[in-house]
Formats: sequence, C-alpha cells, structure tokens
Amino acid sequence: MHEVIKAAESDIDVIVGLADRAGLALWSRDDYAEAANSRDRLLLAARENAVNVVGFILVQLLCASGDAVDVEILNIAVDPRFKRKGIGRRLLATALEMIPIDPDSKVLLEVRASNLSAIAFYRRYGFHEQAVRRAYYRDPTEDAILFGADAEKVLTKLKSASDLRETIN
Repeated sequence: MHEVIKAAESDIDVIVGLADRAGLALWSRDDYAEAANSRDRLLLAARENAVNVVGFILVQLLCASGDAVDVEILNIAVDPRFKRKGIGRRLLATALEMIPIDPDSKVLLEVRASNLSAIAFYRRYGFHEQAVRRAYYRDPTEDAILFGADAEKVLTKLKSASDLRETIN
C-alpha cells in the first residue's frame, strides 16, 4: 500500500536522490528542506508500507486574481521501480486536495520536450500546452513545454482513475 503525506525532514535525502535520478532541475538539499517548511510550497512524499519514500511532489501556491490560488508543479518524481502503480496520480491528487483550490484555480507546470511519458500523463488528466520555452533546460539543452489546466477538472479526472477511488476521499 502507498500513502501520500507531507514530507518530513528525514525524507529530504531520499527526495534529493529521486530528483537527481529523474534528471529534474537541480535543487539542493537545503532547497527541499526550506520548501518542506514553507507556507507557499507543499512537499509531499509517497511511502511504500508507511516506510520507504518512493515518490514526491513539490508544488508552489501562486496568487491569482481575486481569492483564487493557482498551483505550480515544481517537481514530481517516482522511483522507476514503482512507476505505473498510480503513485504519480496519488501525489498530484493529494496535493490538489490539500490546497484551497476553487473553480478559477489553475495548475501550471513545465516539462522537458523529450519527456513523452510525463507529457502523456499530463494530457491524460486535462492539461493543455500553453507555450514553449526554447532551449530552457541545460545538460542537455532542451525546450520546455508549459502546460496548464483547471485545477478542479484535473482533480476530478484524477479521482475518477480506478486505482484512486479507494485511496482518496
């Protein structure tokens, strides 16, 4: 069984290792530790059998118009041994449930143009391409595709996924 909870200080080293293996933007251990204690960021860990961290998501809350809060996915990764088990869906759904989204809230992210599995994942849950940032990533140089979606619609699609029905309220 996999559970998703707020990351603890003791999870940070594993999270940094997962991020490094996934080739995510370089964040230091201190960056993740600061994010775990931030008021405008949420760092969640997916645990296998309530022990081993097998995935994480880091999101940032952005001010939007009126009372709406937009969400930016800064990083998300799942240990390759645990991919295709619904952990990415659980991470994203739990993050959206923990944030005070409303009908005007958006979810935003950027992804490497070569990360076809991530692009398919985001499209499956209602994300649409918004723009391309040319040569945004380094090592190797690569375009970033910016995606966006209505937060409530994404959460509805995530909750309707068969493996989430029993694990998310």
